[in-house]
Amino acid sequence: MLATTCPVCECVLLEDRMKNKYCVGCSEVDADTRKDNPAVSEEAARRAVQEIQHRQNQDKESSPILTPLSNQNIRVATTQSEPTALLSVATSTSESPPAQATKSVKSLSIHGVDLHEDVTQAVDALREKLTWASKQLNATTSIHEAQTLAVLISDTCRAISALRDL
Repeated sequence: MLATTCPVCECVLLEDRMKNKYCVGCSEVDADTRKDNPAVSEEAARRAVQEIQHRQNQDKESSPILTPLSNQNIRVATTQSEPTALLSVATSTSESPPAQATKSVKSLSIHGVDLHEDVTQAVDALREKLTWASKQLNATTSIHEAQTLAVLISDTCRAISALRDL
C-alpha cells in the first residue's frame, strides 16, 4: 500500500513487484461489476430484459381481466401481416352527436389487454436509460466503454421510435 490515492475513485494505490502502481477499485472491483452492468455486458442486458419480461408476465397474470361495458362500441381489426390485434373503443353517450360516437380512440391491445400504459412506461424507462447512458458517455475515458454506450444510445433511440410507431 502506498500513501497515494487513485485520482478516479480515491482508493489507496497498490504497487506490484515491478513497481507498477495500480488501483484495486478501478482495476479489480470495477472489472467484477462491469460484467453485471447492462450497458457494458450483453449477457447482463439480456438478463435484465428477461427479468423485466418475467415481472411483467407475473403482473399480467395476477391482474383481473376487465370486461367491456355495455355502452361501449368495440371493434377489433387484425391484419394478416401482424398477429397482434388493434382494439378501438368509443364510449357513446346519448348527449354526444353521432359524428363523435363513431370516432374511436385507438390503443394497442394483445389478447384483449390494453398495452398503451405499458408502452408509455417502456418509453419512459428507455428515456431514463438514454439519459443515464449519455451521462456515462460524457464521463468515460475508455474507448471500449464509449463504443458500447454509443451502441446502447443508438439502440435505445431505435426502440423509442419503434414503440412510438405502434
